[in-house]
Amino acid sequence: MAQDDPSAVADQHNLAKLERVGAGTAIAGEIFGLVGKSQFFTEFSQEDISILAGYMEVYRAQPGEIIIREGDAGDFMMLIVDGENDILKKKPSSRTAAHDRRRPRHDAGRDVDDRR
Repeated sequence: MAQDDPSAVADQHNLAKLERVGAGTAIAGEIFGLVGKSQFFTEFSQEDISILAGYMEVYRAQPGEIIIREGDAGDFMMLIVDGENDILKKKPSSRTAAHDRRRPRHDAGRDVDDRR
């Protein structure tokens, strides 16, 4: 990430407030369980996911912590490995927000997240 890039600064701000746990390679099996059957990763083998995990970092968020806000600039993707998250989506031309609670599935045969 370039230091002069506004999205890089936003990325660093978002990640700086989370606890870094380690490298993605330590949980490559869990990552494969989450994304292994996703349409996006259909042609990825477990070895491919292990290689991809080498480019990932693992972070921990505390309950109630805001991880990312709608409209934040960024060039990264987050996978929720354990726990649940609330998604608040602003409705166009309204001050109200839609609310969705999701919990990740560890069953590779199903979708990555589970709506409650």
